[in-house]
Amino acid sequence: MPDGQIQATREKLLDGVVAGLVATLMMTALLVAAPALAGGRTAETLRSAGGLVGHPWVALCLLAAHFAYGALAGGLFTVGAQRVTVGRGAFFGFALWGLAAAVYAPLVGLGFLASHAPALAVIALPLHLAYGIALGALAPRGEIVQPIDAVV
Repeated sequence: MPDGQIQATREKLLDGVVAGLVATLMMTALLVAAPALAGGRTAETLRSAGGLVGHPWVALCLLAAHFAYGALAGGLFTVGAQRVTVGRGAFFGFALWGLAAAVYAPLVGLGFLASHAPALAVIALPLHLAYGIALGALAPRGEIVQPIDAVV
């Protein structure tokens, strides 16, 4: 790979990491606001999910891991996507939700597809879609290449 292409990929990766971090911040803010936005109906669900965390340091570590994961996913999305769009970002957010529900939820004791806390899985879906939409909107689009016929 030529040096110029390596540098462009690094810049795209860094821009994607920043976009992923901002999208994760927005997603987390929506999660914190969810009880108020839903009239308090989701407060019990969020409290039960918070029951996974017994110590403030564990909560801080989980939050740091969440932001790191969101930033890394943003970088991988921007580097791996042939074309960055809001729609592709939304699909990517949906795929991350599926990964969380099928892999991470069982690892933390919520069961497959968060079957022990289904309301949490339902709350998480629009949050992951919002993450993907924000990522698709914020991520670098790359150069616009004109077809050869249009140049003539």
